[in-house]
Amino acid sequence: MEEVRAVGKWAKRIACALVLSAMLAVAFAAPAVADERASSSRGRVVKVAFPPSEGLSMVDDQGNRSGVLFDWLTEIAKYTGWEYEFVDGDIDNLIDRLRDGEIDLVGGMFVREQLADSLDYSTYSMGSNRSLLACAQDNDAVASFDLSTLDGATIGVYEKAVDKNKRLESFLSLNGLSCTLLPLDYASYKSCLDDGTADVMLTGDTDLPGNCKVVASFGGEPQYFALAKGSDLLPELDAAMAQVYAADPGFATKLHDAYFPQMYRFPLELSADDRAYVAGRGEVRVAVVAGQYPLYYDLEGSYRGVVKEVLGLVSERTGLTFRFVHASTYEAALELVASGEADVLGGFQGDERTASERGLALTASYASLDGVVLRSKAGSQRSEGLVFAQLEGLADPKGLDVARVVRYATYEECLSAVNEGRADLTSMPASCAESLFVERSYANVAPATSEHDDAVFSVALPKPVDASLYAVLNKAVNSLSSDELDAIVSRNSTPVTSHRGHHRVVRGAKPLSRGHHGACVRLAFGGHRRCGVAVEGARPRDGDQAGESGGGRSREGGLPLAHVARDTHAHERHHRAFQRGVAVGGGHARHPLQP
Repeated sequence: MEEVRAVGKWAKRIACALVLSAMLAVAFAAPAVADERASSSRGRVVKVAFPPSEGLSMVDDQGNRSGVLFDWLTEIAKYTGWEYEFVDGDIDNLIDRLRDGEIDLVGGMFVREQLADSLDYSTYSMGSNRSLLACAQDNDAVASFDLSTLDGATIGVYEKAVDKNKRLESFLSLNGLSCTLLPLDYASYKSCLDDGTADVMLTGDTDLPGNCKVVASFGGEPQYFALAKGSDLLPELDAAMAQVYAADPGFATKLHDAYFPQMYRFPLELSADDRAYVAGRGEVRVAVVAGQYPLYYDLEGSYRGVVKEVLGLVSERTGLTFRFVHASTYEAALELVASGEADVLGGFQGDERTASERGLALTASYASLDGVVLRSKAGSQRSEGLVFAQLEGLADPKGLDVARVVRYATYEECLSAVNEGRADLTSMPASCAESLFVERSYANVAPATSEHDDAVFSVALPKPVDASLYAVLNKAVNSLSSDELDAIVSRNSTPVTSHRGHHRVVRGAKPLSRGHHGACVRLAFGGHRRCGVAVEGARPRDGDQAGESGGGRSREGGLPLAHVARDTHAHERHHRAFQRGVAVGGGHARHPLQP
């Protein structure tokens, strides 16, 4: 009897074990299959369509790829082990090849029911674009800051963009706007602003015409990866995208913001009053510190610098002309503005509070340079506390525990004071410090470990402010993109050295790095800000101009990406794709390259 009970007990245990095994098998079946598929495709070469589209899929002159699509693929490969073979070409041909199975994957597609029989889409989106309402740059009747100016406007829309047009109708209704939507064929749609057919056109952030200003934006449509019907890559793609979003839910948003920074929200809008003011305004006198690297310095007999290039762009976009009035020190430049000998200060360093204390008002800032704190290697021997060497004209340092601030006319004098023991600390833009260390030895100076605020630069106007001049300058500075400003700083950070009366470019000069070596302190300033030298003893030349000539803007190294004109024929090249049904609206799929 005991044997029967024992057998029964073991039978129950075995049965329970079998049931448990079955449950576990069901629970882990799907992940096991996914893992097996992922394991089997490690190192698989996936052919990816890569049509040219600004911000989405880009290739530079060296063949380097970038954009939202490329960054998504890079992240996905970390989970799948895929390798990629990119296939360039126009979207029309690439979609055909995707359907025929010659290409495995294309990104940035909108879901359309009519293509459900030939394409599969990823479960998760790559993110969403933005829909934009744009008008001609010189259309003063419509303002980006006042939606009511859209009321009564005729809006040109692409007739096949059915879904997009419906979203526009919802946007207008939500904001209480009464507009006329004018459906147009593709050719008429593309020219509707130029020929006056419409006041405003519906477009998107991936295909915004270069000669327009944006007056409104609203939510766009999710974009997906598309694959040939029945592709065995889809389960792995979905699993990888789920992992990406689990690790970083904001991944798609960050990519969109990085490649489509929405600078279109701040277009340069000169009113009729602004244009009249510019037409009647003479030259604007700009106080600058001659030889202040990298803002305004002499290289091989010609002045260049961040200030000159920024105002060169302002001149190009507004029609203002500038004449630079040279000062030997920063304080002297401030005094030129205070005395009325200059209309503005080109490179004011500081914030609004500091400016107000000097009777000045600031435009938006155009540059932020890395700051560095420098200390005496000997350390302080003063019982009263640390002495800080500060440039005349700047506010007292923030965040540093110092007993006394001593002011000097130039950054060179501040650095010499620390080197000679007359001060314990000083601070300045890192690029300026690098140039001074290249110029001469400061054996007793080393970088401090304390953090320091960046040096922020703006154009400053005296109070009471000339409101008309301020309006034009501030609008122009705000219209400059981060790409343009970064490129200007980069162009003016080329390693150079100088001697009195002699200037030459040093080929192969290396940026200074943190630490010290011999008599030269090497500082790590990061990014593209490399070492350079301000001109010492440069002769002032008040006739230096920035006007019709573009302010002597340096063209070396080419134009920054954001300043390159858009390819106005890109959409025309893909017109056949629209007509064949790969276009937006009408229930068809489209690529963001198309409207």
